[in-house]
Amino acid sequence: SNSENIKRTPFWTYTTKLSKYVNKDVIFGIRPEELIMEDATGKNIISFNVDIVEPLGNEILVYLNKKDQNIISRFVTKKLPKINSQILIKFNMENTHYFDLKSKKNIIL
Repeated sequence: SNSENIKRTPFWTYTTKLSKYVNKDVIFGIRPEELIMEDATGKNIISFNVDIVEPLGNEILVYLNKKDQNIISRFVTKKLPKINSQILIKFNMENTHYFDLKSKKNIIL
């Protein structure tokens, strides 16, 4: 698959490049497929409210919110979360993106 040919940036490179942005606002990006439904709390896990559940055959899109933050997640599962319920979402931090707030350029690249 195409994703096997993508070279992953080592996480230590993130911390080096992000060190210039300590105590500064950045834009955080993560793809919908990098969010994972969890059953228990832990590191990188946040509780979200379920707004919309959109079954698409072999996968579902789940529209989530927490305070004023809205995200869309994509899951390959038969387990449909209930609208207005709370679900736990884990962020796969190895596949995140960080952008400069002013220039909108990817900080890691």
